[in-house]
Amino acid sequence: MTPENERKTAFLDRYKTAVMELTQIEKQITQLRLNALPGGVSYEGMPHSGSGENRADLANYAAKLDDLLMEAVRQRMHLIDELQTVSRAIDHVKDADSRILLRSKYIDLMGWAEIAALMNYSEEYVKRGKYGEALRNFEII
Repeated sequence: MTPENERKTAFLDRYKTAVMELTQIEKQITQLRLNALPGGVSYEGMPHSGSGENRADLANYAAKLDDLLMEAVRQRMHLIDELQTVSRAIDHVKDADSRILLRSKYIDLMGWAEIAALMNYSEEYVKRGKYGEALRNFEII
């Protein structure tokens, strides 16, 4: 594979990486939100009197939890931008076969056999011919 095609595939692979990271962030956000719900926080070991110190501890906990949640949301927005960047770059490919192949491989994460069946070509032709053509038609924007 040429250095230019390696650069293109590395760019396209960013979609898969972003999806995996986004999945982790979504789980983190869900867990943070669950921790914020009544009953989701363990109050064991905390004094049970109505002192102002306890309220301050809870307020600090809530503020830190909110900070974590906001950082996770910022990370999620960055990853969504990454997904859109790769998707838009594929959308700019003029040749329909190349667009279908690249979207199937890098966004839908289909295997060569599935792509070949979808495009009604042999698997070997998709891997050896159409894929190289698709990479030549693809430009990083």
